[in-house]
Amino acid sequence: MEESKYKEIEDEKLVQDAFQHLVDTYLASRHRKKVEIITKAFNFANQAHKGIKRRSGEPYIMHPIAVAKIVCNEIGLGSTSICAALLHDVEKPSCCTTDEEGIRHFKGHQEKSAATAEKILRRLHAETRLITEVTELIKIHDIRFPATVEMATRWAGRWGEKRFLRFAALRRADTLGQAHPEEAEPYYRALTEAFGEAKRKNACFTVRQLAVTGNDLTAMGLAGPAVGETLRRLLQGVQSGALPNERAALLAAAGQQE
Repeated sequence: MEESKYKEIEDEKLVQDAFQHLVDTYLASRHRKKVEIITKAFNFANQAHKGIKRRSGEPYIMHPIAVAKIVCNEIGLGSTSICAALLHDVEKPSCCTTDEEGIRHFKGHQEKSAATAEKILRRLHAETRLITEVTELIKIHDIRFPATVEMATRWAGRWGEKRFLRFAALRRADTLGQAHPEEAEPYYRALTEAFGEAKRKNACFTVRQLAVTGNDLTAMGLAGPAVGETLRRLLQGVQSGALPNERAALLAAAGQQE
C-alpha cells in the first residue's frame, strides 16, 4: 500500500513539474499571458485522466502536456493551441473500447472531447473566440488526409489559413506522442510545403475566389440551392486541377451541370 501511495506522489510530482515547465516556456514567449485559463484547462484535464496510464506506465496526462509543450516551444503557438492540446483527449478514456484482439479503439472521442472542452471553457468564462477555436481544433485534430496541394487547398479553404496551420501543428505534436512518432515530421513538413505551394500558385481556396459568382449562375437560369451546389462543384473542379479558374471555362462547366 505504501509503495502504491509513494508511486502516486511520485507521478503527481512528475506531472506538476512537466506542467510548470510548460508554463515557464509560455511565459518566456511573445504571446499574451493567459496563464490562468491554461492552468484551469490543465487542472480539468489532469482530473479527467487521473489514474490512467499510458503503455509506457507514465500518467496519461503527460501526453497532452507534451503536445502542449511542442505547440508552444517548438512551433511558437499561444494559449488557444495550448488549451486545445491540453484538452484534446479529455474524453478519450470514456470512449475506450477493446476488440477481440486486445486492440483499443476511441471512436468519437474528438467530438465528445470538443463538447466537454466547450462546457469547461464556458464555465471558466473564456473568451468566445478562444472557446470556438479550441473546440474546432479538438474536433479536427485527428483528421487524416494526403499532404497534397489539392487537399491542403481544400481543407485550408474550409477552415481558414490560421486554423489550418494550427491543425497541422497540433497533428504533428499529437503524432509525436503516439505509436508511430516517426510519421509526424515527414507529414507535417509535406503538409506545410503543400500549403505554401498552393499559396504561391494563388490557389482557389474558397468559392469567393472563383472567376464566376452566384449572380452569373442565376443569369444562366439556375436558382435556389442549385446555385450554391454548382459553385461548390466548380470549386472542387478548380482545386483538383480539372478546371481552370477562368470565367469562360467555369460557365461552360456550369452549363453542362444543369
